[in-house]
Amino acid sequence: MIRMLLRTILNDAGYKVAGEASNGEAGMELLVKLKPHIVFLDVMMPDCDGIEVLAQILERAPQTIVLMVTGKRDVDTVQKSLQGGAKGFIIKPFNAGTVLDAVKSAVARAAAERAERLEKQKKAESGSAPS
Repeated sequence: MIRMLLRTILNDAGYKVAGEASNGEAGMELLVKLKPHIVFLDVMMPDCDGIEVLAQILERAPQTIVLMVTGKRDVDTVQKSLQGGAKGFIIKPFNAGTVLDAVKSAVARAAAERAERLEKQKKAESGSAPS
């Protein structure tokens, strides 16, 4: 139900949904096969913990933007997700505006982090270059 709603929201907004998985193992297989830019990951899945899958995703594909989806509203879950590398968080129940705002914010956050890493790398390279 949630996957279907997310797919509809994203398709209606012009995003291409590359694939869907019903559990963490299938999700990891699709990640390797499809190499998506953005992954929506439920915190609670039938076969595993979403926070653990988040770590696996970012280990295999660190450039992937991961948005966590959950019905839990506790601060600990949000903190663990963000500290684990998630770029955003969507609380169920959600609507199209919430999802699309989260996508835009996550993409912007990932771009800013990427730019910051590149700037640090340039400074490090120019600082170690002979004069």
